[in-house]
Amino acid sequence: GFHPILRSAITGCVLALAAVLFVDDTDQFHMAKDYQTVEEFAQQVQAAITFWGMIVLATGGYLKQSKCQVGLVLFKFVNGKAYMVRQPPLQQFQFTIPQKGGETVEIPTVDAFAGTKSLGVNFDLANLGVHQVSKIKSKGLEWTLRLNSD
Repeated sequence: GFHPILRSAITGCVLALAAVLFVDDTDQFHMAKDYQTVEEFAQQVQAAITFWGMIVLATGGYLKQSKCQVGLVLFKFVNGKAYMVRQPPLQQFQFTIPQKGGETVEIPTVDAFAGTKSLGVNFDLANLGVHQVSKIKSKGLEWTLRLNSD
C-alpha cells in the first residue's frame, strides 16, 4: 500500500490509522523510507497519485487538473529535531494525474513556503499564516475604502 509506518514519539509504538473516504478534496501523506533515494520517493508519490486517480475514475469521477497540485515538504533531522528543507529536490519532478480515456495530464508542484488557495483559504505548507493574513488585510482595506467613498 501507500502508507508510512507511524510511531509514537513517546513510546515508539506503531500507530495504526485506517479509513475509507471519498471526498472531492483529499490530502495524501507520504514518508520516504530510510533507504529510498529522492527519485524513488518521487516515483512512490507518483504511483500513489495514479492509484488514487484510478480509484476516482473507477467510481465514475475524475480528478480536475485545475484543482490538483502536489505540495512537498521535506525535512532534515538534526539531533532529533525536524527542520524544513527550503529547496525541496522534488521540485524537478513533473507529477501527473490520470484522466478518462487513459491519458494523463501534468499538475503543478507547489513550494512549501509559497501561498496557495484551497477551499477559499490562502495557506502554505510551512503553516506560516502570512498568506491568509495578507488576504484578510487586503480585503479589509478594500471594504474600508468602499465605506469611505460614499
